[in-house]
Amino acid sequence: QKEAPDEEPRVKNEQPGVEGAQMDVDEEPRTQNQGVGVERVPKPALSEKEKREYIQNRLVLYDVEAKYMQSILDNKVPGVLFKLRNDGARQLDRVTVTIYFKDSNGKVIYEEEFNPVFVSQFSIGNSKPLKPGHIWQIESGKFYSAKSVPSEWKEGSIVAKISEIKFSEDAQ
Repeated sequence: QKEAPDEEPRVKNEQPGVEGAQMDVDEEPRTQNQGVGVERVPKPALSEKEKREYIQNRLVLYDVEAKYMQSILDNKVPGVLFKLRNDGARQLDRVTVTIYFKDSNGKVIYEEEFNPVFVSQFSIGNSKPLKPGHIWQIESGKFYSAKSVPSEWKEGSIVAKISEIKFSEDAQ
């Protein structure tokens, strides 16, 4: 008996390695271990809301200072100093701090991002995560330089905020 021409035939395939298992070709294939033992399911990435709440309630950005500082190579350059404290229970592999530089009228005229905590397989030097209860501070005698800040910047006039984080267990 022939099938109707507008109806596609449903093909059944034997799934290798699973005795007696059959599936329709339009179904997702099942793994051999489905329903048996423990299956690892990746953790869902944290939502932007959860990250914002952690930044707002568990991370502290303090001792922020922006002024012209003496650089060995470039003489006087806009420099930034700050500290970070992780009051939460999660370890962080990345923290991005954005500094907004303002002119004498209080208008933001430039912004620059810094990554004081940045752990990756490509990291060079001392790239440690920010553990719960720990404080990050730049090495003594060093600062972040912001060489591209326009000359209209009013020294000391900035807004600093933690703009992005990555928890240690998040996927790369």
